Amino acid sequence: MLSPAIVAASLISIYAAQAEPASETAAPPTPPPAPAAPAPVAAPEPPPAPATDAPSATPAAKGTNEISLEEWNRDDWMLLKPQLALLELHGNFRVRSGLFRRLDFNSPGVWESLVINPSAEVPEYGAARYPGSSGTGVTREASFSGTDMRFVLEPTLNVSSNIQIKMDLEILENVVLGSHSLVPDYHGGTPLNLMSSGQGHAKDAISVSRLYAHMTALNDQLDVRVGRMPNHWGLGMLFNSGDHCLDCDYLNSTDRFSLGLRIADHVFVGAFDWLSNGPTLSPFGDSTGQALDAFTWDDASQWSMQVLRIDHPEDIRDHVNQGEFVSNYGLWAMMRKQARDLPASYYETQGDDATDYARTLTSAVDIEGEERRDGAFYIADGFAHLYHGAWELKAEAAIIYGSFVDNGLSAEGSSELLETTATQIGGAVELLYHIDPPGEGAQFGLKGGAASGDSWVGFGALDQAGSQRGRLGSNVDNDPDDATLNNFQFNPNYHVDLLLFRRLIGTVTDAWYARPEFSYHFGGGIEGKFAAIYSQAMEVNSTARCWDSSGNPSCDADKPGQLPLGLEFDGELTYSSTPSAHGGGIHATVAGGLLFPLGGFDMGEAFETSFAWTLQTRLAITF
Repeated sequence: MLSPAIVAASLISIYAAQAEPASETAAPPTPPPAPAAPAPVAAPEPPPAPATDAPSATPAAKGTNEISLEEWNRDDWMLLKPQLALLELHGNFRVRSGLFRRLDFNSPGVWESLVINPSAEVPEYGAARYPGSSGTGVTREASFSGTDMRFVLEPTLNVSSNIQIKMDLEILENVVLGSHSLVPDYHGGTPLNLMSSGQGHAKDAISVSRLYAHMTALNDQLDVRVGRMPNHWGLGMLFNSGDHCLDCDYLNSTDRFSLGLRIADHVFVGAFDWLSNGPTLSPFGDSTGQALDAFTWDDASQWSMQVLRIDHPEDIRDHVNQGEFVSNYGLWAMMRKQARDLPASYYETQGDDATDYARTLTSAVDIEGEERRDGAFYIADGFAHLYHGAWELKAEAAIIYGSFVDNGLSAEGSSELLETTATQIGGAVELLYHIDPPGEGAQFGLKGGAASGDSWVGFGALDQAGSQRGRLGSNVDNDPDDATLNNFQFNPNYHVDLLLFRRLIGTVTDAWYARPEFSYHFGGGIEGKFAAIYSQAMEVNSTARCWDSSGNPSCDADKPGQLPLGLEFDGELTYSSTPSAHGGGIHATVAGGLLFPLGGFDMGEAFETSFAWTLQTRLAITF
C-alpha cells in the first residue's frame, strides 16, 4: 500500500520549489503594467533620447504601438506570463438521435452467454443483447430508436500558476429524452402517458466523475498528480479516457498518485493506482466521521512506470514541413497484485459498507472472513506515432498476462479454489495519407486491429468478460472445461464502426478487422467520410453459428464453423465551426451504416439473416 508519507513528502517538495527565490533572469517585483491586448513581451521604459537635431526616434515620437530599432536591439527584455484566471470552464453539451434496425439480423442467433432463466434447475442461455420487441409474432425484430443528451462540465481552479484543482461533472449523462415522465395515477392499470405533465428529476442527475490536483515545479520539469483522474494512453485502444471524442459513452478514470520528471525530451512517470480497496468502514455511522478501508488485506493495487516522448503539435508540424521525420512513442509497464479478498458470500449479501460485517467477524470463530486470491497481472502497452511528409502512422500493442484463484470454476456445491490464467494480446494500427495539406481536400486512411480470443462460447465483451471460462452443461464434477480468460478487449471508447463492434458485440474482442477509409474537407468546416469494415472472428466457438441455447458448442462436421463476421459500410457528414472538435463552437454530424452479416452469423438453412442498418445525428456545443 502506498504510504501517505510519500504523498505528503512530494507535496511539500512542490511547495518548497515554489518558495525558492527567483533567478537573476526573473522579472522584478513590480513589473510595468501589461498592455490591454495580450502580448508575449513587455518593453522596459526607454532611456532619455540623446540630444540631436534629428527627429526623435523614441517611441514617444512614434505611434503608441511602434518600437524603435534601438529598442528591439536591447538585451534586457522580460517575458511576462498572461494574467492567470482563478477559474476556467471547459466542457460540452451533446444531444444525439439514433435509429437502429434489425440489430439481431432477424435471426435467433446470439453471441453472448446471457442467462434468460437463472432460476431453472439447469440455467437456460441464449438471450440476445437486443431482443426482438418490434412487430408481432414470428416477425418481431430488434429495432430501436432514441434521443439522449448529456452535459459535461470541466472546471479548473488555478490556485497559482503551477497548482491546479481539476474536476469533471456529468449532468444528465446520456439521459433519454422523454424518460422520467410525470404521469398521474388513475388507478386504471396502464399509466396514461398522454397525461404527462413533464419530466421529473433523474436520479443522480449530477455526478462528479473526476477530482484531482495537478502540481508542477522546477520550471514544469516536475509533475505531480493525485486523485481520481482521466486514464488515457496512446491511441486509446486499451485505456481511453473518453475525452477525445464527442460521441463516446464512457469515462475511463483511475484513482492514482503519479510523479513525473521531464529529462532530455522524455517524460518518466512513476505511478501507484488504488484499483480496489474493497468495502469501507464507518465507525461512527454514515453521518459523521471519516470512512476507512474496512480490510487492508483485500486491496488490489497497481504499480507502474511510463517512459514517453510527446512533442507539441505545432513542433511536429514545423519539423514535417521542413521534410524531417518525427517520432513520438511511449512504453507503459504495469504490475497488479491482490493476495486475498472477501468471500463470494459477502458480495452476494452485503454492499459497499462493511461496518456490520467487520464487527461480526470480531467475535465470530466459525465464519471464514477472507478468501485466498493469489492474483498477479503483468501488463505492457507500447505506442508509436510516426510523421513524415504526407504520411502519418500510429500503432499500439499490448499484452496482459497473469493468474488468480477463486471458486468460479468449482463444481456445484463446492467451494474449492481453482486457478484461472490469462494471456491476452491486442493491437491497432492507423495509417493516414494526406493527398492534400492536412485539414484541406482529400485524405486516405487504412485502419486495422486484432484482439486475441478464447475458445469458450460467446465473445465475452464488457459485462460478460468473466463468462469465457467454466464447465459445459454435461460436466458437473470433473475439472473445468476452460480455465482461461484469453480474449483481449479494446476499450469501448475506441470506435472502429457504427454497428458490429460498437452496438452488437460491444467492443473489439476475439476478432480482427480492416478498415479502409476516405475523407474529404469541402471547406467551410464541412467534411465527409466513407469507410468499409471487414471483420472476422478469431475463434469459431465465439460466433453465433457455433453454440446452442444450452451454452454448448454446436458446430460439427454437418455444420462447420465459419469465421467471417460481417462487412459494414459507414458514412458521415460533419460540420464544425472550429477546426478542433474541442474548440469552442458547434459540431453537427449525420452518419449512417449498413452491416451485412457473413458466415459467423449464419444459423443454417432453417434461418435467413437480414442486414442491419442505422441512421444517426449528433449535435455538440463545445466551449
